Amino acid sequence: MKWNMTPVPTGLGNSNHENSRTAGTQAATIAFTQLGDEPAALVIVYSSARYDLEQLLSGVRSVTGPTPLIGATTHGHFFDGQFVAPDTGVVVLVISQGSYTFSFGSATGMVGDPVGTGKELARAAKSSARWAEPPPHAVLLLLSCGRTGDQQQLLNGIHRVLGAAVPVVGGASAVDRPQLPTAVFHDDRVLHDSAVGVLIGSHEPLRVVRGHGWRAHGLPQLVTDTEGNLVRSISGRPAYDVVEEALRETAAERGETPGEEGSDGVVRLGGRGRCFGIIEPDGSHLLRGGILTEDRQIQTWAPLPAYSSIQMMSCTQDSLLDVCDQIAQEATAGPDAGLLLVFGCVARCEILGSRVTEEATRLQNAAGQVRTIGFYTYGEFARTVSALGFHNATITGLAL
Repeated sequence: MKWNMTPVPTGLGNSNHENSRTAGTQAATIAFTQLGDEPAALVIVYSSARYDLEQLLSGVRSVTGPTPLIGATTHGHFFDGQFVAPDTGVVVLVISQGSYTFSFGSATGMVGDPVGTGKELARAAKSSARWAEPPPHAVLLLLSCGRTGDQQQLLNGIHRVLGAAVPVVGGASAVDRPQLPTAVFHDDRVLHDSAVGVLIGSHEPLRVVRGHGWRAHGLPQLVTDTEGNLVRSISGRPAYDVVEEALRETAAERGETPGEEGSDGVVRLGGRGRCFGIIEPDGSHLLRGGILTEDRQIQTWAPLPAYSSIQMMSCTQDSLLDVCDQIAQEATAGPDAGLLLVFGCVARCEILGSRVTEEATRLQNAAGQVRTIGFYTYGEFARTVSALGFHNATITGLAL
């Protein structure tokens, strides 16, 4: 079977209306109007958690009908170079099939069994495929609830079903109101403790890209004792002492204070321009944020694998923004890209502060005529050749 690869037709709409159903209807109507006469194959919804999410989806589905839908709550999102601040609105993306195939799956139970949830999702996506002839390449677009379960274990379950040949890209849902739970969307359902995915088939290879703009400090050290997300020792020494020393050294190098405490007495890594970097086989770094508590404990946002090699990492606002060009150019380097899907960490949003609007602009400028859409996550997925694929303080992407 010979496929002609062409830019995927899209429509994008947003709304800041206060009424949940009206906001969903408005955004979906704009998106479908832009899509024109092309048949819709996939709807993606990114929304503030402030809405009544069931009513929001009802408004979207009143326009999109039975077209398969996925989505997530966000801590702010962006599209076509425009930043939508947290607690603000909803954006709806409608995609025609173009040269791709889409099949869908979702699963619940991440807290109790993240591996099993990953397996169930992957099996559902495979079984829902209606391929006359299986496409030679595929990627899984994955959205998960960001406050539930072990995200890396979710990926491990997916890997056991789909194998190493299918990369994974996406993000963990976030919220812009701390008291609310993270959620993902599948068709007309608002799901918690869950994950949803789209298996995208393609005639050409699909490139999952990632970057972060952080740099390493000091010599590599070995993680020697962990318990879940708790890091007990590094190179045989108390982990807190090792990190405290590293923070002092990097702060002196940059002419800054070692760390900033919140009102709860916690020093946060990641959102304060410092984090761990797990050294990958190719020499790159997979980032892990965390907290240093007042009782001298270190808890990371996702586990540091025991006996992994790490370095302390730091960044600046400029270094974070500079990586936008790399992400957009690498992702859209293939033939006839029409859409860039982006997933950026809430930590990046916090570090950039008032300059966060520049990230959406930089991505769009680097992508040129390719449309961009993304949201700020509680962790990013980009599993390609490494066994690990859950990232913090990173930006990941996929172009269609």
